[in-house]
Amino acid sequence: MKILFLAEYYPPFIMGGAEICLESLVNEMIKQGHEVTVLTPNCKNNKDVIINNDKLTIYRYKSIKRFTYKKKSKDVSAIVYQKSNVLFSLILNQFVKVFTWEMLREAKKLLKYETFDIIHSNNVESGLVLSKLKTTAKRVAHIRDLSFTCLNYRTRNNKYCDYCSMKHISECMETNIFFAKLLYFDILRRRLCAILKINNFITINKYVSDNIFVDSKVINDPISNKVISKLTKFQARKVCNISNLKNVILFVSSLTEIKGALTVLKLARTFPKYNFIVIGDGPLKNEFENCNLNNLYYKGRLSLSELRNYYKACDVFLNLSTVHYGTGCVVVEAQMNGLPVLSTNVPKLDNVFINNKTGIIVNNNINDINEALFRLINYKALRDTISKNSIESTKDKYNIEILCKEVINYYDTL
Repeated sequence: MKILFLAEYYPPFIMGGAEICLESLVNEMIKQGHEVTVLTPNCKNNKDVIINNDKLTIYRYKSIKRFTYKKKSKDVSAIVYQKSNVLFSLILNQFVKVFTWEMLREAKKLLKYETFDIIHSNNVESGLVLSKLKTTAKRVAHIRDLSFTCLNYRTRNNKYCDYCSMKHISECMETNIFFAKLLYFDILRRRLCAILKINNFITINKYVSDNIFVDSKVINDPISNKVISKLTKFQARKVCNISNLKNVILFVSSLTEIKGALTVLKLARTFPKYNFIVIGDGPLKNEFENCNLNNLYYKGRLSLSELRNYYKACDVFLNLSTVHYGTGCVVVEAQMNGLPVLSTNVPKLDNVFINNKTGIIVNNNINDINEALFRLINYKALRDTISKNSIESTKDKYNIEILCKEVINYYDTL
């Protein structure tokens, strides 16, 4: 089978778990004998680059995305995000339109001299491109969250929002009806592109599937065994230089409000007996870089080879998301390393956890989180049980070979 992936980013350029999962899927597809092409922006320089490697071809086209990927641009976007979520969303939407136009132009060029059995988009921008392509290939859109249908992950006044309207957007984005109208029409455009022009969808869990207004095939994101550290906990603590720390709690995430970054800061200030290690990048990065707490250690963005050792070295993993679409890849990666996970209660956690068996689920407030942390830190038997169960429960569920076959089997049904 000949497959074309449209990808906003592709390693070594990474924004989150979507790119890591895609690389794992691509490598496994090649291993299973399929021909794969990846079309993606060149975030390094203003050049078109073609990489051929056996059954894999990567087309990196020159793009203005290289400017937004730079550190200075990320710092500016962080400032805008902190000043106004509405302004950030409006500007981001304009960039999405430009990035979509760029990828659409390159995809049309590619399809003039190459044919594919399947064209598969990896996220929102590439999904919009997919909806505009005229091709005989079967089209599949990968939906990883609710960005196709909502700007704020269906959260309004800190509560679940059952549908989208201009009034609801003005409330959830805390803006006037004029800006709400602009944002609402952009959501309508995305929704119409998806519903009217794409027939085949893969979603990462049942919650996303139930809330994108179209039928989809639910397939878990694959997680490579490369995320598992081969070190013992003692060795990992030494490598991570935290041998002298006790009660070590790990937080790995995009540093945004909806992912719970501000809650980590509050926890560190409130409970000095716990040591917090924070790994990630995002709009709230400056809050952590300028933090002078003695029990908070900000490490920035780390490579997988470094990150996996922190999974092994720490005592508890925190997932403090307020986002209503389940959990990210980092939660599963922590479980695969046997690190007990404490998570806030968001819908469809049952896709990942059995409470008190493969993780701890709590309400999103400081007291409940502290009580659960106390249990995990002070009762080794509980940590050991959850650790063992977590490793066992993730062994096959996110196995790349099995999930790749599920994707291929889905292609075959189209």
